[in-house]
Amino acid sequence: MENHQTIQPGWHATALNESESLIVRTWRKLLSGHGNCPVIARDFMDACGTEAVEVLATFGTVLRALAYASRRRVSIGYPGCGMITNDERQLLTLIAAAQAEDEACFEAHLRWMARADLRQALAIAVSAFATALREHGHYLPLPIGMMPDASGGAAAPLRVLCG
Repeated sequence: MENHQTIQPGWHATALNESESLIVRTWRKLLSGHGNCPVIARDFMDACGTEAVEVLATFGTVLRALAYASRRRVSIGYPGCGMITNDERQLLTLIAAAQAEDEACFEAHLRWMARADLRQALAIAVSAFATALREHGHYLPLPIGMMPDASGGAAAPLRVLCG
């Protein structure tokens, strides 16, 4: 998709785009017990207008599905932390793959994150959230090395060789 950017692998929260930052900030606040924070409501209102409540509820469904289906305990940072965790990056990539309609990448990340018997619930929730974000002009970038090549196939994975 033309609206998708690429990002360098990195774990600094400052490297996130506005949409990714909104997701990570909201996730952290919700899980730290600040779900009624007026800043969350304002941020989603700014991002999604009159459909803010529905989009936020859809994100809540993603988080519940992830908590239920996860293969292991998910690690997230605390609110205000300048770094993002591997699991936060993984969820952002899963959402980006759904937006880019990259089925192979989406399925690979889904398999990594969710148990087989509960994977479908997470897939449905993430796809709905990805669509809601896209409809409001919010795109998450796929990391470099996961972007489809020009022929439409998956790009070869990157490998670093040390000599």
